[in-house]
Amino acid sequence: MAGGLAGKLVVVLLLCQSGIITSSNGLRVIPLNNTDCSQEGIQCTVMKSSCMDISWIKPFKWTPSAPERIDVNPGVRKNELGHRVPVLEIKWTLAKDSSILDLQGVELSIVQPSTNQQTCVQFHFGNQFPSQVSPRGEAWQFVFNNFEVERSQTYHVTVQNLPRQNNANSKEQSIYITECIGEGLGLTDICCKSGYCWKPNISVEIIGNDLVMNFDPLEEAEFYFLLVTNNHIPKYNKHLRIPQGAKGLRLNQTIYPATFSPACWYKFQIWPYMSTCEADCLRLNFKPECTLPSPKPVKRMYMSCIAAPVTLLFFGCVLLLCCLCGKITPPPLPPPPTPPPPLPHIKKVWLIYSADHTRYVNVVIKFADFLRGAWGMEVIVDRLHEGEIAEEGHMTWLCHQKKMIEDSDGSILVLCSRGTREKWNARLTTDKQRVTLREDRELKDLFTPAITIISADFQNGLHNEQYIIAYFEELSDLQDIPSLFNSCLKYNLVRDLQDIFFRIQRKERHCPRAQYDVPQEGAKGYENLRKALKRCQAWQEKHLNWFNEECLPNLAKEDESETEQEEGSDTIRCRPLLCDDEPCISKITPIINDADVSMKVEPVTVTGPPSIHVELNLSEGRSSLQTLQPITASEVVSTYIQEPCLEVHVEDPGIFANQDSFVELDQTSSIDVEAAALRFLQLSQPGILEQYMSIHKPSKESQDEGYATWNNRLEHHSVQDG
Repeated sequence: MAGGLAGKLVVVLLLCQSGIITSSNGLRVIPLNNTDCSQEGIQCTVMKSSCMDISWIKPFKWTPSAPERIDVNPGVRKNELGHRVPVLEIKWTLAKDSSILDLQGVELSIVQPSTNQQTCVQFHFGNQFPSQVSPRGEAWQFVFNNFEVERSQTYHVTVQNLPRQNNANSKEQSIYITECIGEGLGLTDICCKSGYCWKPNISVEIIGNDLVMNFDPLEEAEFYFLLVTNNHIPKYNKHLRIPQGAKGLRLNQTIYPATFSPACWYKFQIWPYMSTCEADCLRLNFKPECTLPSPKPVKRMYMSCIAAPVTLLFFGCVLLLCCLCGKITPPPLPPPPTPPPPLPHIKKVWLIYSADHTRYVNVVIKFADFLRGAWGMEVIVDRLHEGEIAEEGHMTWLCHQKKMIEDSDGSILVLCSRGTREKWNARLTTDKQRVTLREDRELKDLFTPAITIISADFQNGLHNEQYIIAYFEELSDLQDIPSLFNSCLKYNLVRDLQDIFFRIQRKERHCPRAQYDVPQEGAKGYENLRKALKRCQAWQEKHLNWFNEECLPNLAKEDESETEQEEGSDTIRCRPLLCDDEPCISKITPIINDADVSMKVEPVTVTGPPSIHVELNLSEGRSSLQTLQPITASEVVSTYIQEPCLEVHVEDPGIFANQDSFVELDQTSSIDVEAAALRFLQLSQPGILEQYMSIHKPSKESQDEGYATWNNRLEHHSVQDG
């Protein structure tokens, strides 16, 4: 008896468990009626898994690759109780490679993030795959659709090939299961209980003067709600309750007389009332098309339709008669005024280019001469400022030029060539050798640092009308333009010279009813530019490997005799001629002439009757010393007078003409002889004066003796000196 009771309890528990499982609406695996998933050439078995595989613990030497493709879509199928439930249809394709030989199975894992629930199943292959493709020649493909899911939930699906390789041989996909709308989910039992499976097939028609609505009933519905809305006449809006009719028959509902409103003016909304959803069942909207005739118009509409054409016809006839009679002649329209041409301004232009070779540099200089001579622009070319570059340094000079262009609202014209492309590519590649051409050895390569300075404006999107990108069509092409200028407008020289002028002037060339041009072909310097282009083009066509030759480090400097000289150019390249003399060191030997190199002063004392005159004679002699030697006369004189006298140089430097000038004193005149003698001795012989003043003190008597007393004393001293 105890055993029978225990058996009954087991049966009850099993039934409860079965009921709980079947009534669950969460993520689960529908019981598998058929576990065979075999295909032609491969044995396969599917079973529920605990989401753990032996390959998690035991590593395998050889593992298969990841699936090639995975597709996850929502679907509907019946569960073990026959209820239509939403499921996931998972389809995956194996990769067509040799790793399929090591494929032992596949694990499908479903995770619901909202509850962190995970469910897995495994496919086990009983034998090795015979080939990389199926017998039909297609990739191996498998399908599984037994995962029951919920609406309004997100699921993560993982297809993992076994043996496992650290998630390297798996693929994942996420999917969101919507409500009952779309992807056939409206056919599930839960959605049908909300009215999603009802197809009423509504139709509206006018029978007589009544507006009648027909629709197919829903078996589970108890009655229906109908909301009628008139878009033009709100008073015709109605809310009706329609009872359930006979089974299998369409329901007819007369709303009200149609009056003057057509059926297309109405909007219908109907929904059933069921015990499962009550008044919140799905509402269906319907609006008929305007296929019925419009209501009859009133008399005023007829009158307006007749009066309008008659009025137009009358005025048309009057205008026609006036034109035929010539009374009305339409005045000619005045021509629209042409806008005045823009006034050019002196603009500063900085040319940035690569000195590919001598002839290309000559083309650049001729282009600068054309801009300067024909259009009056201030052009900056590095070859014309070598002294400033050597004094300031090339980076300082380049930054200074950019600052001047920005301050003066000028333009930076970049001339692209083969050298610009190669130098830009070398700048982008760190392991590439720097490009150095023959012309860059005289004056450093200024293109690379210049492009480094202006590249920041292009990388930051600050380039505007200030930068102009151009190239010579005869010498280069679009491929020579660096990738830095891809977003800029490119100009073709000399074809687009007109556009470049207006671009520099910041003016529009094409205006309404006008197009402006500037002198070009007959302008100053244009012919020189064309000739330089032809010479450069002919030289490049003759030397096809010119760029590689210009890059050779040991290439000698080009002979000046090979380059042709242009005449009539504003800018001429001048090179100094260096003469090698033997010996090569210059020597300067100074030569000193003996004659006419010095001046000397020789005082001469001339003896005169009343006085002695000392004259200074300036003569050009051979002695470089100036001497002053007064000579006293032996005769009795009263005073000495020294006056300088300049001699006139004659043809013979050894002969001098002495001209004496003296003043004769009246012997009867009264002169202070002693004072004059003291002044003379003070100038010529101060020692004798002091000795005389200490020994001889003049008295009043001696002063009265006159010239004889003073002359005697002077003769006495002169004898002692002699």
